[in-house]
Order: sequence, then structure tokens, then C-alpha cells
Amino acid sequence: MAVADRLTGDDIARFGSDPARMFATNLRTVQERIAAACRRSGRRPEDVRLLPVAKTVPAQVLRLAFAAGITDFGEKKRATSAPPSRI
Repeated sequence: MAVADRLTGDDIARFGSDPARMFATNLRTVQERIAAACRRSGRRPEDVRLLPVAKTVPAQVLRLAFAAGITDFGEKKRATSAPPSRI
């Protein structure tokens, strides 16, 4: 079964019926914008790191983003562990 077959109704409402294509298209667009900004500022595009945040994205959708070429993800979650206890 393909990952796209396991998308929930909420996933489709949020990311569309073909998230892999959406991610690939959006990635190209963002990379083009980064390259243009780098040209304007005299920077090298390879010195800029795109780090999409994956905090609220389900794993099945992240797999599609990865397959589209997004290989680095950022995530910040509040620590859920209890503070260290005294012995």
C-alpha cells in the first residue's frame, strides 16, 4: 500500500490529495526564491540551509516530503520528561 493511500481526511484537507507533488513543487519554488535572494545579496545558495518545521505534520506526510527531496526537518517540542529528582 502506498503512503498516499494511508492519508487521512485531515491530511488531504491540509496537504491536498497529492502531497508528494505539492512538496516537490513548493520545494522547487522555495529553492528558486532562495537562489534569487542569494544573487541579490552576493551569497552562495549552497550556504543557505532550508529547514522546514515538522512539528505538527504526521509521519505519513513527512515521508512524502522526504521523497520529494526535503531531507532536513526542524522540530522543537517542549520537554515532557520530569525534572531530575534528588537522591
